[in-house]
Amino acid sequence: MKSCSRFLVLGLAICVGCNGTARDGRAQGNKTYRERPISIIHDGWRLYGTLTTPLKEEASIVALLLPGAGPTDRNGNSGATVAPATLRKLAIALASEGVASVRYDKRGVGESRDKILHEEQLRFSHYVEDAVAWIKKLKNMARFQRVVVIGHGEGALVGAMASTMEPPDAFVFLCGPGRPADILLREQLALNPLNKPWLTRCSNIIDSIKAGYRPNNIPPPLHGLFRASIQPYLESLFAISPPKVFNLLHIPVLIIGGSSDIQVQKVDFDSLCARVKQANCIYLEGMNHVLVESTPDYASNMATYLDPQKPLSRELVENIVKFVRKLN
Repeated sequence: MKSCSRFLVLGLAICVGCNGTARDGRAQGNKTYRERPISIIHDGWRLYGTLTTPLKEEASIVALLLPGAGPTDRNGNSGATVAPATLRKLAIALASEGVASVRYDKRGVGESRDKILHEEQLRFSHYVEDAVAWIKKLKNMARFQRVVVIGHGEGALVGAMASTMEPPDAFVFLCGPGRPADILLREQLALNPLNKPWLTRCSNIIDSIKAGYRPNNIPPPLHGLFRASIQPYLESLFAISPPKVFNLLHIPVLIIGGSSDIQVQKVDFDSLCARVKQANCIYLEGMNHVLVESTPDYASNMATYLDPQKPLSRELVENIVKFVRKLN
């Protein structure tokens, strides 16, 4: 049996030597929503998405849902190892409360693969610019009166930066980083006991990338995380200070964290809430990183990453809806 070393990066689980299966997350029972395709062209890419709207009423508010790290698609899934359908469930939940939403496949992911993504050319700023283009698109849709950005995991940081460049009416930060990503990455690697033999090597590699170097001879078990082609992207990500980004936000902000989140710690939540005095801050007991109820136990927590049928935290949806309805 192959050993499995699972690395968590702001919402992305990279599993070396593991196999997994995922079910498609589809709503059960009577539908309260309708969905149709939507797309934009930006920077030479056609980015494909889904517009979800309430079935029986016109929505005046639309939320742009931004996915987490890595090759995460519009539904919040990343291959077979991360498939909780987080964003699809959130879109459906919002529609049932009269709020429309748009979620999309990032460049090079899912349906947004009209071009070849050269990974070595990818930078964090590209995702931010794509989000800005989507905000502009939604602002220009006459059917909607208010635009809200909701970012999850690394997508929360994307959304925060995009909101400083093209401000929406409000911003929701879900389980995102409150400290630089290199700090969180070290913590996440230490969570899994199977990673222990590699922690010193990983820390040295992170230090090198952050300093602008390109370490080579990456050991095969670490290639998925530190391969040469991804190092420029990691350097661009490591350079960002979330508190400094938040200092530039001048719109209503809701920050939500969860006590069972094993990827983002409470110190991240506290750091941002202390910095953004005008923010609404809500810490939900028992909610984990994929926005469902779970115990903090590593194994049971990770099992929810493969369960698209597990419902989102009810308190999460209630607090988001309460926040955005104040915009009307």
